Amino acid sequence: MVSPVIPARPHQATAQQESPPSVTPLTEASAEEHLAGICFKIGPPRLIGVETEWFVHDSRCPDAPIDPGRTAAALAALPGTPDSPLLPAGANLTHEPGGQVELSSLPAEGPTRCANDLLRDQAALRAAFATQDLRLTGSGTDPLARERRMQLAHPRYVAMEKYFDRAGPWGRIMMCGTASVQVSVDAGTETGPQALADRWRLVHQLGPLLVAAFANSPLLDGRPTGYRSTRQMVWSRMDPSRTLAPSPDGDPRAAWARYVLDAKVLCVQRPDGRPWTAPAGLTFRDWLRGAGERPATLADLDYHRTTLFPPVRPRGHLELRMLDAQPGDGWLTPLALVGALLDDPVAADEAFAALERLHSLDAVTARGAVNGCAGAHARGGANGLGGVNDRADVNDRGSANDFGSANDRGGVNAKASANAHDQRNVHHSTSIHHSVNGHRTTNVRGSMNARVGAHVDYTVNAPRNALWQRAAVLGMADPELRRAALACFGAAERALARSEGAEMLRERLTAFAERYPARGRCPADDQLDALRTGALPVPEEAAPC
Repeated sequence: MVSPVIPARPHQATAQQESPPSVTPLTEASAEEHLAGICFKIGPPRLIGVETEWFVHDSRCPDAPIDPGRTAAALAALPGTPDSPLLPAGANLTHEPGGQVELSSLPAEGPTRCANDLLRDQAALRAAFATQDLRLTGSGTDPLARERRMQLAHPRYVAMEKYFDRAGPWGRIMMCGTASVQVSVDAGTETGPQALADRWRLVHQLGPLLVAAFANSPLLDGRPTGYRSTRQMVWSRMDPSRTLAPSPDGDPRAAWARYVLDAKVLCVQRPDGRPWTAPAGLTFRDWLRGAGERPATLADLDYHRTTLFPPVRPRGHLELRMLDAQPGDGWLTPLALVGALLDDPVAADEAFAALERLHSLDAVTARGAVNGCAGAHARGGANGLGGVNDRADVNDRGSANDFGSANDRGGVNAKASANAHDQRNVHHSTSIHHSVNGHRTTNVRGSMNARVGAHVDYTVNAPRNALWQRAAVLGMADPELRRAALACFGAAERALARSEGAEMLRERLTAFAERYPARGRCPADDQLDALRTGALPVPEEAAPC
């Protein structure tokens, strides 16, 4: 997610390897040229990779905090060292600030090879953690009310804390309380059916559908938030200069170069143990124009782009960052879906048709009827002042209620989630009680209510526009998102049927589509169902204290 030393990722070497440290001062023109050349590697699409994050829970007492020493002891059961364990298929293991662990696959030729490799590495990691009675939990936010603590003292993270604290609790929640699945695909060719410009547009149009279909974070601190993807809500509240998407239209290289230079500087690397805190409000463009404490260098630019977190991040390849972490080996399904839609030109065309209809419908209705129930108030979803109220828990009108996607009014019929009591009428959210470093902050009591008027503008970039907000709040209970999802899952299934050796992924994709989108559900609904029955909302192997 935000590792201080960027591990090897699919399709490229580390940031340090691809851009050796340099003391040569940059100009704006040379910086833009460098970004255009290094962030989009042109060639026939061939490779795919996946990164999977998990929370670590005690198998016997899941809501207890985990001593980092237990994690180190578990990793000692693997070959190599606890800091650099050797996994069977070579995935890279990194640690996140709040104790989450992440596996990053090696680049693979096709999703089937990628899946088989990471399944081996996940099994080895899970077995190592079991030696300490620990287990991996796949969820976009930690569903239990555990204390959130920074477990890493790298100067990058210290600087990140100070930077994000200027704008509220969202940065610390992101660092210590969220987890994701990230799928990486090649950037594409200059022209033709796999052209970079088309793939860039497709992955951005897929964004809200992926958020909705794989939403898996309805809880924070053990309580419902009113969102199927609370993780997406958290990201949408953070510094827009580094979390909004650049324009998906036009030349991707030019759009990304402008984005990088106009983003605020999060940290400045300094030697001799000096803090990395960046001056407030300094953009990289300002730094290039002489506003920093010293001239900016190529090494500064390359490090700066590792601190940017838009929904799609170009790193030579295209890294899709909008997916919640999935339970168990649930990451196989987004890997199969994205891989099939991006690798198969026929499937890509079918996806474009469904997604362009979705986006065009949303553009027409964004200021009309949809705006009346988009799930973001003037002081809520779009501007970071709130987004959840204190009137909920799991009640008759809440996110796990009788009008949700799992009952006789849900599923795929015309009345699902479009009636007067569907989950667009967000009367249910609960206060978020943020536990940061052992201290409870004041409740974030913004007004995520049922009516937004005209306060959410579709022209706002992802993930703050109306469609992304609906995806985060409703998941597959939104009928238009569900319709587009079923079309894309169908296109991907047919593509996998044309691909030799993809039977396992095809079966996983089909089973997921039948269990979730076809029924108007997403994985978040399983957590809400568990909470409603009194069970711990922790996927797999949950055990009471």
